[in-house]
Amino acid sequence: MEDCNLSCLPKEVGNLLSLETLDLGGNNLHTLPDSICNLSCLKYLNLRGCNVSHLPSEIGRLISLETLDLHGNNLCTLPDSVCNLSRLKKLYLSNCNLSDLPSEIGRLVSLETLILGGSSLLTLPDSMGNLTRLENLSLIDCNVPGETGRVSLVYLNLGRNSLRTLTWEVYLIGNFGSCRQQFVYFAG
Repeated sequence: MEDCNLSCLPKEVGNLLSLETLDLGGNNLHTLPDSICNLSCLKYLNLRGCNVSHLPSEIGRLISLETLDLHGNNLCTLPDSVCNLSRLKKLYLSNCNLSDLPSEIGRLVSLETLILGGSSLLTLPDSMGNLTRLENLSLIDCNVPGETGRVSLVYLNLGRNSLRTLTWEVYLIGNFGSCRQQFVYFAG
């Protein structure tokens, strides 16, 4: 249902209990029905460029979700329940209006990719140091201070930032043989 000019999603979407993929990218949804949180088998949810301004407060009930793409939406905040998505591996929040992340984002124990580029983030939660599986972090065009806990990364993108210092305890994975790439990007 990508790029179908949808302006609303019927609440009956929550009855599709076996649904694993929901691709709504490029629609003009603004909001989602709360019933979407009933999709306990959903693994992939694409809301890229849908002008969504807020997510249902119970989004954390999507217990099977592995990929959540919210790139290019008008989100100012994420519901705290997003931190309950323990199977989430990829979270795309670039070009959203987020000013902060939930303080307990470190509970996303399966998270491998976190894309925050172009957001309005002012800080990063201390709990990010608990994201032990995080390999890919993009903060391109963000103005966050250069501090967080320990993270083990394969890819770190800090391009087009106004960072004056970098005080992170960033430990790049030392075993180059098992990594696809080792890359840190600082260009301004």
